Amino acid sequence: MGGASSFLPRASTLRRGGARHERHSQAWGLLVAVVLMGAVGAYPTSLSASTSAGTVVTNTATASWDTGTASSNRVDLTVLQKAGVAVSPLTGSNNGRPGESVYFAAVLTNTGNGADTVGLSAVSSHGWPCQIYRDDNADGVHQSTEVSVVTSTGSLASGQSFYCVVAIAIPAGATGSDSTTLTGTSSYDPARLATATYTINVQIAPPVADFSASPTTGNVPLTVVFSDSSTGTPSAWSWGFGDGSTSTTRNPTHVYSAAGTYTVSLTVGNTGGQDTKTKTGLISATEPSPPAPTADFAASPTTGQAPLTVSFSDHSTGAPTSWSWAFGDGGTSTAQNPTHQYARSGSYTVMLTATNAQGQDTEIKTGYIAVSDPPPPAPAADFAAAPTSGQAPLTVSFTDLSTGAPTSWQWSFGDGGTSSDSNPSHVYTNAGSYTVSLTVANAGGQDTAAKSDCVAVEGAQPTADFEAVPASGSAPLLVDFRDLSAGQPTAWQWDFGDGNTAKEKNPSHVYESAGSFRVSLIVATPGGNATKVKDDCVLVGYSDVLPGRWGYSEIMACVEAGIMSGYPDGKFHPNWSVTRDQIAAYIARALTGGDENVPQGPATPSFSDVPPDYWAYKYIEYAKAADIVSGYEDGLYQPTKQLDRGTLAVFVARAIVVPTGDEGLAGYTPPSTPTFRDVTPTRKTAWCYKYVEYLASRGITDGFQDTRYRPTATVARDEVAVFLARGFALAW
Repeated sequence: MGGASSFLPRASTLRRGGARHERHSQAWGLLVAVVLMGAVGAYPTSLSASTSAGTVVTNTATASWDTGTASSNRVDLTVLQKAGVAVSPLTGSNNGRPGESVYFAAVLTNTGNGADTVGLSAVSSHGWPCQIYRDDNADGVHQSTEVSVVTSTGSLASGQSFYCVVAIAIPAGATGSDSTTLTGTSSYDPARLATATYTINVQIAPPVADFSASPTTGNVPLTVVFSDSSTGTPSAWSWGFGDGSTSTTRNPTHVYSAAGTYTVSLTVGNTGGQDTKTKTGLISATEPSPPAPTADFAASPTTGQAPLTVSFSDHSTGAPTSWSWAFGDGGTSTAQNPTHQYARSGSYTVMLTATNAQGQDTEIKTGYIAVSDPPPPAPAADFAAAPTSGQAPLTVSFTDLSTGAPTSWQWSFGDGGTSSDSNPSHVYTNAGSYTVSLTVANAGGQDTAAKSDCVAVEGAQPTADFEAVPASGSAPLLVDFRDLSAGQPTAWQWDFGDGNTAKEKNPSHVYESAGSFRVSLIVATPGGNATKVKDDCVLVGYSDVLPGRWGYSEIMACVEAGIMSGYPDGKFHPNWSVTRDQIAAYIARALTGGDENVPQGPATPSFSDVPPDYWAYKYIEYAKAADIVSGYEDGLYQPTKQLDRGTLAVFVARAIVVPTGDEGLAGYTPPSTPTFRDVTPTRKTAWCYKYVEYLASRGITDGFQDTRYRPTATVARDEVAVFLARGFALAW
């Protein structure tokens, strides 16, 4: 009891009890009385074990100083329990928990007839710390203001009481029970002691459950680490993870394999009881976001004849949510598995773009769909031979006249000779009559034509010759053909060059359209036959383009080269304006050598206003690829727009250089002094200045008499013919 002191009790702690007062005898003696359930002072006498914390109850105590008579001096020592210091109601009246302090109250009353001073001490059987505090207000409860530690009662007069509270600190981790003895010593007779023993049972408090988890959200499979943060020293754990799984580990790890929201509970226990903590919706496990898709697809069939219906199947991975198809012929779809019909033959590149929330991907299959034209009907074999008679050695030209577009030929000339050419020539070295056969075939089948006595080979051959009068003129042109052959031929075979023939000696023929015509004559005699061919034999112009007219030769040169042609009414219409699609066709024909040599355009148009089915599509695409023509800033070509002289200069200049386009003009520097006063490098016509000057330097254009070029004026057909004929050096 370090730091304790003895003192005289204050007025509040000295009370006169209800016991008898007797004078002491000559010989002081200390009387001992046993007080059970003491009823001294203001303390209550009895409460049950379930009494709430803070209630003062009595406890059995003994006090024995002496066994003397009733007239002897004695001090009654009464010990009571104070349960109110516990953090929760105690199971019994004398239970305590580790880490807490247990209090019990005591009152000492001098029931003798003389004054006495009692020394006080408290000792724990386990050596736990004990303190004795003065109970100033005599209520049996230790107040925070009652800090005086005592070791004696001070002088107690007869009938006076001393109130105190004993505090026993239960150490953390303590178990079992402890007996604390309060001892009082009398100053009247120090050898005599009074003791009271208070027994404490240490009770373990149940734990308080709590825990944490990390992480609490994420994609499955979600691994969560649970950490026990319970208080009260639990010794057992029972976890419920909300998905049917459990654990008894203190700090378990659990994997959530399915998406969902999970409520987690933890029950902890020890010898003092158990507690449960539940956290509703603590864990949120979600499905991982899908990756961006990988586009892929298949089609069936991928080859066939037009019209070809193709079914497309999406094989993309990554769960796309939208699809964008481009079928290569201008058709599109947003269906997942579309069906598309290809109306025309060609090789088509197909593209699929697959998209989801994470992104998109595009798969392109070049030339994936191959559409062919349906097979033609089987051909019908026919042919002609020229000459069919003559003197040996006789060279005969065979001409295939079969219909149905044959793709292979097999000739048998009757003398053992054969050929697979379409229009072969064969030399007969021996006289005789020969049967000739021709077998033609295509994808649709084959056919054979045989001509008995087709070729008769005899002696001397005639010499063929003829003249045409007139040899030129405008359409329709009537021409008289006169046989000038030698050798007295008996048969004639004329070919007028426009698909028409005759067998008269001196026929007349009307040419309905303009052009340069190749005329041939085959003459026969009993001794053989002969042929005369005259290229450009007949030159037929147009009624509105006569010799002597400006541009006549250039127009006819363009017509002869297959670059330009007249109209069904037999006229050329030289003053009609030219549109942008027409100039592309003229230039493409001039560069490729004819209409049949211009390649088909690409599957995807370069200009949105020139689709693949437009009549001039292949010409515009060819000229565009050659860097000759170009469109406008809005992506349009404007094919039907009238051509102006400035644009004509640009297109022609680009077409006549090698390589075509601006690359071929890279080395040309226009003069600093303009040739034409309305086309200068500083005016708004500067865009065509270089091209106009280049054409002027080549003698292709010399402008007008007023030294103007007039770049914004529309172009007529005769002007275009002049520019093209001069630019491509065409002669007629």
